[in-house]
Amino acid sequence: MRDVINLAEKRGLAINWEQWATMRELRNILTHGYPQEEEEIAKTLNKVKKMIFKFNKVPRAGLEPARG
Repeated sequence: MRDVINLAEKRGLAINWEQWATMRELRNILTHGYPQEEEEIAKTLNKVKKMIFKFNKVPRAGLEPARG
């Protein structure tokens, strides 16, 4: 997976291994969360929200789906 992420970064996609690892960690917290961990889940969701806004600001030139 690390090779794929490194290649994506070299091709200009706004992702690197550190960001990918962070997203995986956040995903794991959310998918394995328990009701008694509401505060941690809320903090995690706020981190995910910030990452989404960051990635939405990245230009997507050449990444539009093919139409046809």
